[in-house]
Amino acid sequence: MQQPQLIGKEQTEELKTLCRQYPYFSVARMLYVKGLHNIAHSLLDTEILHAALFCPDRNKLYNLLYAPEQIQGISSNASEEQNISKSANYTEEQAISLIKAKKYEEALEILRVLHFKIPEKSVYFADQIRYLEKIIATINQSK
Repeated sequence: MQQPQLIGKEQTEELKTLCRQYPYFSVARMLYVKGLHNIAHSLLDTEILHAALFCPDRNKLYNLLYAPEQIQGISSNASEEQNISKSANYTEEQAISLIKAKKYEEALEILRVLHFKIPEKSVYFADQIRYLEKIIATINQSK
């Protein structure tokens, strides 16, 4: 669980088997969903719902799936620290204007930061993040 972003197709299949054998093993289920997320599998949405049922802390599941990469390893790089300080000035209006300009990747980054900055609107931001990820995936598939 130290580097869940490295879970690939083979590990995802092993985790699927583990989840079938032990359906209440929440850590395995969370890692299985992360693997599906990493490989952009079509079962992701369904399995997120299943994982949410079995997961004792849905915030951990959400953070595992949608935590911005730049927030995870903050102090190692000066340029990363600059990115974090820039993110302190992000607003919801900026994200909306980027979406209107069809700059989905940039809007997604802003929404991920806002999700952590404004916990009272986290459900709203989580929904927007999932929506943008689906748009981006659709665009990438059509290329």
